[in-house]
Amino acid sequence: MARAWLAAFGIPANAPKDAVYLIGLDDADGDPLDTAKHNYVIRFKSEKDLPPAKGFWSLTMYDDQYFFIANPLSRYTLSERNKLKKNADGSIDLYLQKDNPDPEKESNWLPAPDAKFIPCSVCIGRMRRSRRCWTAHGGRRSFGKVEGSSEQSFSTAD
Repeated sequence: MARAWLAAFGIPANAPKDAVYLIGLDDADGDPLDTAKHNYVIRFKSEKDLPPAKGFWSLTMYDDQYFFIANPLSRYTLSERNKLKKNADGSIDLYLQKDNPDPEKESNWLPAPDAKFIPCSVCIGRMRRSRRCWTAHGGRRSFGKVEGSSEQSFSTAD
């Protein structure tokens, strides 16, 4: 019965023993995530800092009603299956914004609406670490503002 309920009502669609879901609703200041006001960047210091799922991980973009967002790339998720480009220092940036950040960064771009949005990260399979739920380094779980900019950033860096 629980599986039928999950299938009928969308995310999360896997049982807790099979997947970990992290859903972001607001930034570090408590403001709703809104790409009409900000661009967002999720930065991983290196490939080792990507979510530690044994199966796979993904980051999916939903509108505020939990529907996919039509976009010019027909891209609704970024995951380890994408060919994500690394920065010169080995870090990996994921761009969550309405406009293409740059042709060189397009492989790491998850198109967002010109409005509020809900990113959902999923880790399928057992986590590589002993803890059941993954937390980014430094304990930060929400988006934060980049000083001197309207850009938002979530960094897994300490």
